[in-house]
Amino acid sequence: MLKRFEGPLKAALGLSLLMGVACGDDDNSTPANPMDGGTPDASSIDSSVSPDATIVTPDGSVVPPPPPPAQKAVYAFTVGAATPDGAFQYVVLRDKLDFNFTLADLRGGKEFGGYAGIAGIGGHIIVGDAETPFATKWKIEENLTWTEVGQKLNFSNYITEDGDGLNFFFQAIKGSDMFLYYGPDRTSRVHWNVDEWKILGEYKDTKLPVPPEGFTLGSNGNRGGIRDWKGPITQTFSIGNDTTRLPTDTSYIAVYDEATKAEKAVLEIPCPAIQQATMDEEGNLYYGAVFAQIMVPQLYGQVKPTCMAKVLANGTLDPALPPTDMKAWTGGFPGLNFRYLRNGKALLMVLRTDRLGQTTFEGAPDPALVAKVYGAFGTDDKYTFADKTVWEQRIVDIKAGTSKVITGWENDLYNPHYMHAFTIEGRSFLIAQYDPYGDAKDTIYEVNVDTATVTKVADVPGTFGGVQRLR
Repeated sequence: MLKRFEGPLKAALGLSLLMGVACGDDDNSTPANPMDGGTPDASSIDSSVSPDATIVTPDGSVVPPPPPPAQKAVYAFTVGAATPDGAFQYVVLRDKLDFNFTLADLRGGKEFGGYAGIAGIGGHIIVGDAETPFATKWKIEENLTWTEVGQKLNFSNYITEDGDGLNFFFQAIKGSDMFLYYGPDRTSRVHWNVDEWKILGEYKDTKLPVPPEGFTLGSNGNRGGIRDWKGPITQTFSIGNDTTRLPTDTSYIAVYDEATKAEKAVLEIPCPAIQQATMDEEGNLYYGAVFAQIMVPQLYGQVKPTCMAKVLANGTLDPALPPTDMKAWTGGFPGLNFRYLRNGKALLMVLRTDRLGQTTFEGAPDPALVAKVYGAFGTDDKYTFADKTVWEQRIVDIKAGTSKVITGWENDLYNPHYMHAFTIEGRSFLIAQYDPYGDAKDTIYEVNVDTATVTKVADVPGTFGGVQRLR
């Protein structure tokens, strides 16, 4: 760290050093003397003075230290791959934002088993193991090699046997603080800190409702993949019918106090299946439903319409934008998978109900309609994705209350109602999912949020998990 001033002793030392000026053997010029109001020649300063020291001359002028050398950028890219031996996550380190990968690049990265949680925090990479109850901390050296820091943290007392292990789906990150949600309904939390590298406390308080018999309360996780909350940490919950597997018409957002870590409020959202949070530049949060299974029951009146809810960075619902079914933005069509991007624009998947081939929805849902809207497994146990013609991908202008259909796709969208998105360094990207029965790859597009056009950036072998800048 630069030491801007090193005290009276260094100032006096600087004066005595600057007085001793000498000429070079072949130099007939007279070097500047600070006592005569000149500027000291850098060659006249004794190298024993710290290069980080700021030198103050007798006349009060300052010779600042040179700027530190620029630190090379480091990006951590995560790509998942399913193999006959199981699922793996690969982390590839690069010094620039380059999305072009080969299988050889993945093999050259660091491998973690299962669906490990991976996050860049404070210049380190933190890994939550998906198969064992341990977290590890890694320092990335200048030559992009990995060095493990400290001992593994053991979370054996908090892991729920549901396949997620210690990954970050049921965790929240705010600065160097981490919060793992655990227990049957995930309302309990354990607080741990990356800088201190230890578990700091447990919290089991909750104001969430107790579900009636035949219903179950459960957490919807950090599906939006937020890696650093700017406002208060929140977690979404739903109550589901154990028989029909449908959610009730009210969703819940628990808000936690930043200082005490206690649950300070529970916000009730008057629509089902609120699952995913994405965050804007000011720390405001946007919540919405994710999966298309909810759309057909919605058409048949079995559940209320899906909606988007905005929570301000102070942890309260935005009175200027109450929960909305978004139909006013889409020409009357229901929306799904709302993801904030940047500059007041968001991604939204829109179901064109006028293209479904039926106008009345009575009785039990038609399996053929379910397959068209959501997709289904066939007799060969292969999954058939939804009909691409009934879904549109749009960019929403939140302030204007309008939307535009995205154009420019170069590849088929195998899953037209679900798409990851992320923004980094002022650029927004969409991840079109791969075909699991064909060429296993994700396609990354950069999106212009003003024109709603996309440009293909790269095909990635496997499932692209995201990118974070470490430094």
